[in-house]
Amino acid sequence: MLKKAIGFFIVGLILVVGSSLMWRALQTPPQLSEDPTIYLETREVALIRTAVGNSAHPNMYLNSAEIADIKAKVERNAAPWRAAYDRMIAQANDALSAEPYSVTYNGGPNDGHDYQTQRAYCGWQAIDNQKPDCRDGQVNPNADRQDYEQAIALGKDASTLGLAYAFTQNPAYAEKLMSLIRVWCINADTRMNPTFTSQQSKIELSISIPGLFYGADLAYNYPDWSPNEKALFEDWVTEMSQSALGWHRINNFENWRVNFIASAGSLLTNEALLDYAFGRFKELIPIQIDSQGRMVHELDRTTSLSYSLYAINAMMQTAEIARHKNIDLYGYTVDGNIGLERAVDYHAQFAASQNAQNWPYKQMSPLKANDNVALYEMAYAHWQKPTYLDVIEYWQRPMTERRIHWHISLTHGQS
Repeated sequence: MLKKAIGFFIVGLILVVGSSLMWRALQTPPQLSEDPTIYLETREVALIRTAVGNSAHPNMYLNSAEIADIKAKVERNAAPWRAAYDRMIAQANDALSAEPYSVTYNGGPNDGHDYQTQRAYCGWQAIDNQKPDCRDGQVNPNADRQDYEQAIALGKDASTLGLAYAFTQNPAYAEKLMSLIRVWCINADTRMNPTFTSQQSKIELSISIPGLFYGADLAYNYPDWSPNEKALFEDWVTEMSQSALGWHRINNFENWRVNFIASAGSLLTNEALLDYAFGRFKELIPIQIDSQGRMVHELDRTTSLSYSLYAINAMMQTAEIARHKNIDLYGYTVDGNIGLERAVDYHAQFAASQNAQNWPYKQMSPLKANDNVALYEMAYAHWQKPTYLDVIEYWQRPMTERRIHWHISLTHGQS
């Protein structure tokens, strides 16, 4: 009897210890590789080398043949391209008279040249004297967000002006874009130091500055872009890219960091940056996406559907950059076909509704019109699934992805 009791005790102890170790393992963030290029196949490395050797611009999210095809559809007044084009041109014309953007206008460290904003969800105790001070999903209206607002506006105007130039060849659009680059990246009095300075900067610059890269790619061949200024801008992008390589995360921050590196690599035709970004994308698939297609590192957020779509959005954009280098990240899968498509499929059933009906996790606020749901324009263009079109039709065109692809129905819409 005593032996049996001791046996039960030992088995129980093993189960408790084992469960504890398993729980700790689940709670310990996975370790990302220092060199994600190990996830690339030899064939993929060769394709990247070929793409870099061609050094074609534009070739980040659009190439010249795609632009010509879209122009033909616009000229035929075809939907959705005509309405999306007219909106893009109207916004580009507005951008012609916009003031330039600079982090120095808001002061801050290093005579204002360092990017600095306050955390959007924190600082609440100063407002209502209640705890906690940081409240996920609740933006503090008193937080200093001016540098972020400048960066987002810069990305919007730069990508819009770049598109307007690519479609019309009107030098006024390119000249305005060059002036934005000059103020933000080059002029000694107004330039932003090309480095990630804080936790907030890591996400905010990762989602905004690629819009500047996109615009520059679209206008890269503008004949009057000063070679000296172009070289100084590329130096700025290179330094910013090196800063991006100096940190990493596991959740949506990482998806946007990868997209930042991929877009910089595309602009600079830098094979090392492209290798890193595409390899990390592949590495993240089993870490972030489960067998159902859920984004496992976003499910504990108070707006978990919004953040899940936010993470997928970044992955879609990196896959689209890779497509223009003949690398198929859209179709990359692991462990029984777990990949980007599975995540896009799973979330489509919830994204076709402002109130995210039947979403089984916390979503404290409605989805925003024409935000991360706009990823379904790119998804539908690639996979042509009716469930993706359902999302598009619910939100209606022209759609807006309000970080890089403000005119996504123009550039990636399909009838």
